[in-house]
Amino acid sequence: MLSMRSVGSDDVSPVPSAISPTISPTPKGEGKAGPLVGTSCYHHGMAKTQKGWRVDDEIAELATARAKDRGMSVGDYIAALVREDAGGLRQRGLDAAQRFLDEHQAVFDEAEDADHRSSEAHAA
Repeated sequence: MLSMRSVGSDDVSPVPSAISPTISPTPKGEGKAGPLVGTSCYHHGMAKTQKGWRVDDEIAELATARAKDRGMSVGDYIAALVREDAGGLRQRGLDAAQRFLDEHQAVFDEAEDADHRSSEAHAA
C-alpha cells in the first residue's frame, strides 16, 4: 500500500506505508508513544494532502493550543478556520455585532452615564 507524502514545496511522491509509520517513536524518557503522523489520508470521505507551512513559533504554539482546547487536530483546526473565512462566517458575526450595537447603543450609553453619575455621587 502506498501513501502520499510531501517531499518538497509542492512535490508529492508515493512512499510505501511500511516506511511511513503511523506512530512516531517513543520520545526518550517518556513512557508513551508520540503523536500520530500521517499514513491516514482520508477524513469524512475526502483525501488529505500533507503540506509543510512555515509560521512563527508563537503562531504554531497558539494553533496547537487552540486546536487542543477544541479537541481537534491542528490540521482540522486550520481547515475549520479556512472554511469559516471562506464562508464569511467571521464577517457575518462582525456584521451582526455591529447591527446589535447600532440598535442598542442608547441602552449602553445610559448605563455608562448612570454608572458615571453614581461614581461622582460617591466621590462627593
